[in-house]
Amino acid sequence: MILFLILKNGISLQPEQFSSRVKPVVFKAFTLPDRAIRITLLNALPDMIENITNYEVQDKIFPNLIQGFNDTNGSIREETLKAVMTISDKISDRQLNNDLLRYLAKLQSDQVAEIRTNTVLCLTKIATHMNSNSRTTVLVTAFSKALKDPFVPLRLKTIVAFETCIDYFSPEICCSRVLSALAPALLDKSSKVRIEAEKTYNMYMKKIHDKAATLPVDDESTMEEQAEQGNTIEDSFATLSLSKLGFGPKNSIFGFGGAENGVNNDSSASLTMKNTSSSPPVTQDKPSGLGAVQRTGSITPQVEEEELDFDDDGWGFADDDADEEVVKPKPKPLAKKASSFKKSSVSGRASSTNSTAKHGLKLAPKSSGLKLDIAVDEDDDGWGDGW
Repeated sequence: MILFLILKNGISLQPEQFSSRVKPVVFKAFTLPDRAIRITLLNALPDMIENITNYEVQDKIFPNLIQGFNDTNGSIREETLKAVMTISDKISDRQLNNDLLRYLAKLQSDQVAEIRTNTVLCLTKIATHMNSNSRTTVLVTAFSKALKDPFVPLRLKTIVAFETCIDYFSPEICCSRVLSALAPALLDKSSKVRIEAEKTYNMYMKKIHDKAATLPVDDESTMEEQAEQGNTIEDSFATLSLSKLGFGPKNSIFGFGGAENGVNNDSSASLTMKNTSSSPPVTQDKPSGLGAVQRTGSITPQVEEEELDFDDDGWGFADDDADEEVVKPKPKPLAKKASSFKKSSVSGRASSTNSTAKHGLKLAPKSSGLKLDIAVDEDDDGWGDGW
């Protein structure tokens, strides 16, 4: 009661007397946690704000005032929201765009419908003091959310807020964001909201039409060029078919299976490995005499590069040790065959079948005229590793 009398009578004092007698009491009272004192200060703040400087509001009042947004009492939150509207032009840009907007975003989800409605009204009032870079995003986001609120007065106040803030939105923003937010309100359940939404929607459409009237009109050459481009696209689309992409009626989409009924499938052949350098078959004749080995055909069979890593002695025989290293294991074990081939070649009793399988040559029967002088290492264990 005493604070109420001080504030009521202090308004009529001269600025010098108010500064010396009332301000210290007001600044001290904002630091007190008592709710009755806080309600009294918030109700009297609009009347005495003219006698308080911007610095005093930013330093002494605002930091303590916004604590009321965290109060569990709905009346304190609502009165704090109303008081913020009166000091919005005296707080700093950082306090408004960072601290205050963060609290307002939280209040938009408040459980009290009147507080959510007053939040939209507060945003509309302080919009002129917002940062121009973030104002459009903040307003459109907040108003779009408010139009989905089940509280009818809130949706109606939001339509009015869109109408009030029309100057803050560029024609491009009106097309891309505002109209999409207003359009659902045209079919709102409330007739008042539908009528107001249609009115506001037409205002934004007029702004868009006025901007479109100032845009340049395409000349005839530009229109003809655009028409030719469109016709070219249509023609190319009309002539597009699977046959031009290499997919015939008998070809699968992956290029396989096109060789049925004698049809050669090039796309399938391109995916398989072809031996373009295949040599003509090597023919062999029976030996014309004892101890002679004859081969017909001047082209030798092609072999892998890895199979050429041995020292050829001119007769087509590989070195025994090198042969043991180069020969790769087959599905059937060949170790014993290789060993037997080695011993039989030394003794001169090698069979023509084994020789033909390893070297593609047919050896003549043993004769007294052919002598092979090859030293055999008795300590060789058959692995041919030279150890």
